[in-house]
Amino acid sequence: MGKVDEAPDELWTPPTLYEWSKNVRAIPAWLVEDWIPERGLVVMSGHEKLTKKTFTAMTLALSIAAGKRLGPFVPASPRHVLFVEEEGTETETRYRWEGICATYKVKLDKRLDIRFAFREGVGLDDSRWRADLLSYVERFKPGAIFFDNLSFLYSGDENKAAELRPVIQTLKTIRDAGTACCVLAHLNKSDGGDPKANKNKQVRGNSLIVQNADVHLALRNYETENDPVELHRQYRGQASKEDRIHWSIESEGVVIHRAEMRLEPMVSDEDPAFAAACLEALDPGEEYGLATLQRLWELPRKGALKVLHVLMERQQVCRCVTGHYKVAGR
Repeated sequence: MGKVDEAPDELWTPPTLYEWSKNVRAIPAWLVEDWIPERGLVVMSGHEKLTKKTFTAMTLALSIAAGKRLGPFVPASPRHVLFVEEEGTETETRYRWEGICATYKVKLDKRLDIRFAFREGVGLDDSRWRADLLSYVERFKPGAIFFDNLSFLYSGDENKAAELRPVIQTLKTIRDAGTACCVLAHLNKSDGGDPKANKNKQVRGNSLIVQNADVHLALRNYETENDPVELHRQYRGQASKEDRIHWSIESEGVVIHRAEMRLEPMVSDEDPAFAAACLEALDPGEEYGLATLQRLWELPRKGALKVLHVLMERQQVCRCVTGHYKVAGR
């Protein structure tokens, strides 16, 4: 009997472990560092409207296509992008793209390497669409394909794993062909409104999609549309990162004049040092209403109340007869 390395060419013969290891990069390869790995499957989940998932995905896509830093996104190099959009209206969607381009000085012309499929009925569980998408990948070799939104991209029961498996198969086929996939997903009604719930279990539908993800970008906002968005970046095989996204959006009706995204590290309001930092931000002798403290500390209402509770327990802040708050003893 011949040795393994003497097997005929037509027989399936995996590489030796040594050969395989030599071809693996020493550090992870990123399309956009800390956001989208090369040939990765990314799930971006979040509350509808409140977390601005589509704004985030559009800015990511523009960064990759333009090959330039946009806000917190730093692409490795310019790459072709396909964006599949099954939500929203034509006019609203157009002005979102134009507003982000204007904000970051990206020229929206024929040279911008993005193709946009708007409400074309793409079905990730459909074999014909799988063939079309794979053909597209082979022809255009995109760095990434964005799919917005998962609930509109397949016809099966979202709670049944068996009916979601064809979707996973399509995404893995695209990924294995060399293209990263970024899938946007809403949250479910049972756990989506609970800040203490497991981020993966909050995602709408069966958990299979999150289980197969290389990165889960969990965007959360339990307050109002104007509050900062919590960003929990969960990676397979490395430590998670937590940040807060601040959006500055100027609009007039559906027209978006400016849509700027800023990222800052998220410090836990349960950390004693966090309450101390909030106290340092207050001017002695000045009275502050709750809304003012929310803006000053960049916290939602519940977070600001939690900090106030800690500071009042420490007798560092007191409540005035006006109902406002001030530094104690001043």
